[in-house]
Amino acid sequence: MLKTYAPRLPRGRGALNMKKSMKRDRLAIVVCATILFIAVFQIIYYHSQLPSMVASHFNLQGKPDGWSTKAAFFLMYSGIMTLLAVTFLGFHFFLPKIPVALISLPGKDYWTAPERREETCRVLASSMLWFGDIVLVYMV
Repeated sequence: MLKTYAPRLPRGRGALNMKKSMKRDRLAIVVCATILFIAVFQIIYYHSQLPSMVASHFNLQGKPDGWSTKAAFFLMYSGIMTLLAVTFLGFHFFLPKIPVALISLPGKDYWTAPERREETCRVLASSMLWFGDIVLVYMV
């Protein structure tokens, strides 16, 4: 006989109330804004110190083999940072509106059942906010 996959909510995580979760989400958004502020500060600080042409690509030996203008370099940097921030923040805000058919998750029927969907979306969205913060820290 085949057993059905029905995992349980982790202890403690399922017991979190909405208020505590919202505080953590707000903290993650503040951390994201702080990281973006640091990136803007970096651009302002280093813009005057760099030459007009900067190395933008390096080979396996660590020698530069691609060059770009300073403006193009900072434009690319700020564009990537903005894209990452918008992606992770957007995922946080739009996940509850995504149809279940577009969600790929082990045990999807269990986790997206009507009685669990809100909690599942809240945990996934919060996790993605913090994951986005980690990615942004590595970019800075």
